[in-house]
Amino acid sequence: MSPETTVVKLLSADTDLLALMTRVRGHKPRDIPVYSSTPDFTNQTIQTIIDMSPWIRVTPIPGDDAIYADDQRVVKYPKVQLDYWVDKTKTADCDELEDYLYDKMHRAGWERYYCYSMIDGDTPQLRMVLTQYQFQGLPLG
Repeated sequence: MSPETTVVKLLSADTDLLALMTRVRGHKPRDIPVYSSTPDFTNQTIQTIIDMSPWIRVTPIPGDDAIYADDQRVVKYPKVQLDYWVDKTKTADCDELEDYLYDKMHRAGWERYYCYSMIDGDTPQLRMVLTQYQFQGLPLG
């Protein structure tokens, strides 16, 4: 299973995370708001996109770090980028989501090595948080 699929499944199955996102959003989403690509915003208004937030996108980061023994890969260190968007007026909720995701990923064996947030260039009503994680070398489940 690819690293991004592993993380999407991990986050999508977390009922506490989904409840937190629903509370921040103010209503239940039409689907699980964890994606392996950007949601299709075709024919969506800016307000609809804002109302969909928060949502999470998980994508792979190129690279193939590993430890070898007897010419075999015995430990892999895949990387993923985990981005999410939150209404920019909900700063405390954004911080709570950031802390929750860090703890969840850390418990699953992923360590964050990069975090940056900014106002989204396409939808300035949203804050985009970009994070990058590397798996810490145990077998991916």
